[in-house]
Amino acid sequence: MGKKKNKNLSDEPDNTQQQQTVATSQQTQASQVPQQQKQQSQQPKQQKKSQSDDSQTASTSQQSHQKKSQPQQQSVQSQPSQEGQQQKQSKKKQQSGDAQVSQEGQQQQRYQWKDKKPKGDGQKQQQPEHSKNIQQSQPPQSTLGPKQGQQSQQQRGQPQSAWGPKQGPQSQRPASQSQQQREKQQTGPRSSTSGVSVSSLSSSMKKLSIVPYNAKIPIETSPDGRVYEGKKGRKCKVQVNYGTISFDPKKFPQKAYHYDISFDPNAPKKMLPFALRAFMTNYFRNYLYGTDERSNLYTSQKLAINGTDIEVYTNEAKAVMGDRTRDFKVTIKFAREVDLGILLNYQNPQNETLDQPATAVQVLDIILRSAFNNLLAENRAVRAGRQVFFVPPKQMPLGDGMELWYGLFQSAILGRSRLYLNVDVLHKAFPSQMLVLDYLASICRDGRVPQRLDERSGEFRQLKEFLSMLSIQYRTKDNEPFKTYGVNGLIGSSRQERFEQDGRSMSVEEYYRNFKNINLRFPDLPCLWVGSRQRRIALPMEFCYIPPGQATNKKCSSRTVAEIIRYSATTTDDRKRKILDLLRQINYANDPTVSGFGIRVDPNFQDIDARVISPPQLEYKGEKLVTPRNGVWREETYARTNNQEINWAIVNCDDRTNNVALENLKNNIVSEARRQNINLRDIRSNDFIRINAYQSRNLKQDLENIFEKCKNNACQLVIVIIIDQKDCYARVKQAAELRVGILTQCIKANTIFRMGKGNPMMTIKNILLKLNSKLNGTNHMIREESYNTFNAFNKNSGVMFIGADVTHPSPDAKDIPSVVGVASSHDDVGFRYCCAWRLQDPTKEMIVDLEEIVAQHLHFYKEKNKKLPGKIMYYRDGVSEGQFRQVLDIEMTAIRNAMRRIYGTNQPAQVTFIVVQKRHHTRFFPLDPNFTEGKFKNISPGTVVDKDIMHPFQYQFFMASHAAIQGVTKPTKYCILINESKIDPDVLQAITYSLCHLFTRCNRAVSYPAPTYYAHLVAARGKNYIVGERLNMGNLQKEFNIRQIRPEFNNNTPMFFV
Repeated sequence: MGKKKNKNLSDEPDNTQQQQTVATSQQTQASQVPQQQKQQSQQPKQQKKSQSDDSQTASTSQQSHQKKSQPQQQSVQSQPSQEGQQQKQSKKKQQSGDAQVSQEGQQQQRYQWKDKKPKGDGQKQQQPEHSKNIQQSQPPQSTLGPKQGQQSQQQRGQPQSAWGPKQGPQSQRPASQSQQQREKQQTGPRSSTSGVSVSSLSSSMKKLSIVPYNAKIPIETSPDGRVYEGKKGRKCKVQVNYGTISFDPKKFPQKAYHYDISFDPNAPKKMLPFALRAFMTNYFRNYLYGTDERSNLYTSQKLAINGTDIEVYTNEAKAVMGDRTRDFKVTIKFAREVDLGILLNYQNPQNETLDQPATAVQVLDIILRSAFNNLLAENRAVRAGRQVFFVPPKQMPLGDGMELWYGLFQSAILGRSRLYLNVDVLHKAFPSQMLVLDYLASICRDGRVPQRLDERSGEFRQLKEFLSMLSIQYRTKDNEPFKTYGVNGLIGSSRQERFEQDGRSMSVEEYYRNFKNINLRFPDLPCLWVGSRQRRIALPMEFCYIPPGQATNKKCSSRTVAEIIRYSATTTDDRKRKILDLLRQINYANDPTVSGFGIRVDPNFQDIDARVISPPQLEYKGEKLVTPRNGVWREETYARTNNQEINWAIVNCDDRTNNVALENLKNNIVSEARRQNINLRDIRSNDFIRINAYQSRNLKQDLENIFEKCKNNACQLVIVIIIDQKDCYARVKQAAELRVGILTQCIKANTIFRMGKGNPMMTIKNILLKLNSKLNGTNHMIREESYNTFNAFNKNSGVMFIGADVTHPSPDAKDIPSVVGVASSHDDVGFRYCCAWRLQDPTKEMIVDLEEIVAQHLHFYKEKNKKLPGKIMYYRDGVSEGQFRQVLDIEMTAIRNAMRRIYGTNQPAQVTFIVVQKRHHTRFFPLDPNFTEGKFKNISPGTVVDKDIMHPFQYQFFMASHAAIQGVTKPTKYCILINESKIDPDVLQAITYSLCHLFTRCNRAVSYPAPTYYAHLVAARGKNYIVGERLNMGNLQKEFNIRQIRPEFNNNTPMFFV
């Protein structure tokens, strides 16, 4: 063998452990889904026998309901009671029986290798625990009073929060029977606005017309989707980036056969496509198949499979793994049959869901992606997730070591009368091909490679973050082949890193000098830690290269994002041309898999019907009317303002901003405020408060002390000049809103600098738009007489608009929770909103504590209007089609439970549940110049599409409510899941369009309704509350409790978050 190889400094990764590891065969998820659904539908409803048991069952509804949507998680243990034990025993019997049936049904469909039984056989499928109602013996506390279970603020001497939960979803516990009896004796019967007992609920359920919490909530559908088409507006034609899909009935199979494939040992992601392709080529050469290149395989014929081992020794495998080969044992297991024939005739609702068509469309998407294989095999493209990105003919640098690649998005769409193929151009940042040393030089101020790098420096952190999770190529001489390694991080320098070699200690530098005859140029720079994390393989960065085509999910810098927008902001004609150019590289007709399945694709864009609805007239002070033009309107005097004199102050955190600039800012703000009838007290330059944010050791505490003094001096508003460091803004909001309770308006120091060079009044007007809302004013309203659709719907019974959103951390972020933001209106014109926020586990997609949030919002609405709303319009952002059932089961149930508590036996509000979707790739291109807007040649604001390309029987429409500032307009898709108010399509579209004109921050229509926009702002504010804070991810409820907004501040100035 020659010289003994060094264990710590190898020229190739150590894969000994990987070859010895036995990987667990992956269980098929697809076969479990219908079994679980069947079990849930057959699960008998549990009857309540006593008021005590009802209350016990009620107290953990939200936890159990979450478990219902996530059956694989461990069930919450219920309290011991005789009936509860009987339910458990019956449930175990049912689960055992269901599992036995499941095993028998799959026994003939499971294949194994070398007679080795796959893991998971014989295991019972876990049945989700029966859901339970939230405890209703205690109504939500008044928005002006304290709440229980929040001692953290009392210990600080603060009043209890008006918007925090009594008990979070992670801390709720069932009340004992004796406790409930004492509560009943003490409190007596509940008022109609405070909630009802569970025992009285069953008798009044029919009267209340509320679907029980454990019932399956139907999605709004119609056998004829044309009933959801509006009629108002100017008719026009637009093009959409949809091709059409058709089938050759002689070749298109009625069924597809789904197989699960697993590899032992687990194959690296880059190896999977090649190993799978080699397996199919060697054993099933004549079969047509499509694959997601992970673990799912779909064939047009059933495979004649027998257990065997397969060794992958192909040129393709060598291309990925260098000069080495890998041995894999491939296990294939039949999962189920998929009905593809349903695609030929799908225009009828199937059990009010889309399970079967959605699965068939998923298979169709996978088959169509086979057309990318030639590009991938010829290294003309790389795969990133489900999409492909093309190797650019020339580099398009974005800065920060990144470059732009164009990609192609494709997705099959169910239309009213046919299948469509949605195609669009994608823009993604990829790491540039370069030497690691070149990247290091690019982030250094002088542009040169340093001799050493302090691990506390910003350059060290940036280099470590950039290389993390990337692959690098390594070689010491130009004539050597590259070896590929994954980067774990940075470690000590070549001079510092030592290891044992032939019984003696040696540094990396000495190794290269003695064994490689190489003198390192940068022995004091950090080494790259690569390969297995169980070993400490150190490579000098001067021999490391960053290869091209590595797709990452890392968050891009603001500079990179700005460059991507600059490249992607094109006219509609340019975008159409880009898409068609990319489609020419993918020839569906000549792809053997696509044509073999009998699938035909016409990539030409389709002409469809559209309408442009009229914008609402806006009313300002003195009934002054303004009509938006192309989504923009001129500003008039605000409709409603705070007439009291406002005491205010200016706090300057930037030592570079002088008093002259602050004096000019003060004069401009006072002048514009008086023009808008906002009475700001004049202040002197001597009143300006200075704090050096750069030198402050505890900025939040220093700000808290200043804000406390301002509040003690009856100051109602503080203008804060902040530095550009991202945590300065967060510290201001944490001190002002969580600790003190005082309004703040932040202005960046750079903004002050720019205002001094030009006309500052546009910036001042934008600031005043927010200030008036924060000071409980109303900028403008929808005129009732000329556009009565919105106001008639609003004023007849009272409506509360709710926007909800969950902001999740980036994929590479660790120990960061998701943040919930919910905003709801509480006035008669739909302009003023209040907010609530929560922290929750990042794995949770649905809003966990929505019931408590909605109950608090209903209380606040009642306090402001002396009545409860008759209608609720719930705009939910961030939900995909695959989550429609889950969001209804969890969040619609939470809304109804909240109404039971607040409305009591009175008729609850009628709910319209609307999912707002922006993450799609549908684009419209105008065909008529009369319906074209702006230099980018976009469709006109108010364009609505609700025909042709919409779902065959669901209530959906697209609306472009705004004028795009740059690039092609992205319309918003609205999916109406619940429509208890039976709102006519024209009315619903008019209401939604009107709400897009009620966003307080600007005098232009925004791309989606104001409540949804405000929900984003609330979630963003919640993220700022935890910036720079250490969180216990195991107890997020406690972390939220100690960061609640000051209750009197939240109640008195509810729009502080804008």
